[in-house]
Amino acid sequence: CSDAIAAFADIGEFMDQPLKTYSSGMAARLAFAVAFSIEPEIMIVDEILAVGDIGFQQRCLARLRRLRDSGMTMLFVSHSPDAVRSVCNKALFLEKGQPRYFGPAERATDLYLAFMRESSNRDALAAQAKLGNPVAFSTPVAGKTRYGTGHVQIERVEVVDERGEPCRAFELDDTIGVEVTFRSHIDVDHLSASFLIRDMTGVDLMGTTLADENAQLPPLAAGSRGRIRFTFKNRLRPGSFGVCFALHRVTTPDRSDNVLFDQVDGCAAFAVLANPRRPVHYKFHEPVTTEWEPLPNA
Repeated sequence: CSDAIAAFADIGEFMDQPLKTYSSGMAARLAFAVAFSIEPEIMIVDEILAVGDIGFQQRCLARLRRLRDSGMTMLFVSHSPDAVRSVCNKALFLEKGQPRYFGPAERATDLYLAFMRESSNRDALAAQAKLGNPVAFSTPVAGKTRYGTGHVQIERVEVVDERGEPCRAFELDDTIGVEVTFRSHIDVDHLSASFLIRDMTGVDLMGTTLADENAQLPPLAAGSRGRIRFTFKNRLRPGSFGVCFALHRVTTPDRSDNVLFDQVDGCAAFAVLANPRRPVHYKFHEPVTTEWEPLPNA
């Protein structure tokens, strides 16, 4: 058992040194290793991703998932939405120590992110008073969570194939399009859009923004409507996936003045079909080149 603890903690020769010589990070690694060496009925874990390098964090998360799947009850405290979605079935969102929401982990983390973005929006709007007061959403859009100032609003989100036709199932290497129709309620410049693809466990897998792709929209007058389409080759493994889409204004490279106009989480969905001739075993597949050459016998 001590060998297993030492291997998990991975602090080298310090394992034989007095605890008072450890850094806070080394002490925390040892504490996690000891806790994970047993099979507890209940475990409380606080900010595990703040300890150690990425390799240690991945070992901790893998161990937590195994303990969870074996029936252990776990209280997992974290500011990392991806970690909460990946490890937890349910989550409690707290604000200043008071409960805001308790329920499915994906919903709780979406509400947490919405709260953080709305707080940032208030600061950005105060600095850009010319945008005016928030605008009520006038067109319903399917989705789990919606938030933003409403100055530019999503009217429809659709997943389409390479011909631009609505499509709900794709195979490896098919072209997938994520298309949004929107309306601006103000004169606006520097309008950008973003999308992300999320798997059924709630983990964000991929996505991009117009700003990151160096794609610029012209200034738009109040009342203008438009359509934006992102397209990409499907590299995802078989399964079901959700789409989140957002419209925002950003003028600086560091995104410090970002104003979120409209974001809808879970606004569209699609499936990726299995192909037994070319299985995808991991989250996604990226084309890989293979080479082989014979070598002379020694």
